[in-house]
Amino acid sequence: MAPASGDVPQGFVRLTRLDVTFSAGPGAEGNQVPDVVEHLDVREEWLRALLGTGRPERLHIVNVRGDSMSSTINSGDIAFVDPTVTHFDADGIYVLVWHNRALIKRLRMQVNGRLAIQSDHPDRNAYPIEYVSGDEADRLHIQGKVVGWWTLKRS
Repeated sequence: MAPASGDVPQGFVRLTRLDVTFSAGPGAEGNQVPDVVEHLDVREEWLRALLGTGRPERLHIVNVRGDSMSSTINSGDIAFVDPTVTHFDADGIYVLVWHNRALIKRLRMQVNGRLAIQSDHPDRNAYPIEYVSGDEADRLHIQGKVVGWWTLKRS
């Protein structure tokens, strides 16, 4: 990683790491206004190969806490989020605020038009699916779409 001050070195993109934690669990307080913790300069070629995103410079890095997405994203992981996706565009994992809870969850469109907010935890009873109906859509605030995550494993 290159230092965050000054110009971005050629061949690198600057990512913003935010001081915000999205809960892969019951939810964190959803009215957080995140501060920028740092900027990380990352090789653009590596990031594109890893995440396959067309505009890697727009990504933000956020912290994940909780086990509701375990088997996919684990507590302590960092997630790469595209903050320009502020509406449901396809089934996937999103960072969102729902009933004033900041969450990282999988969103899936149901046949009946409702949106399912679900966890990937293997015990489906631990985190029941929540549904967003049309009259509640204004209570769902999508903060971005997760395009990747990073799990650090120790030996």
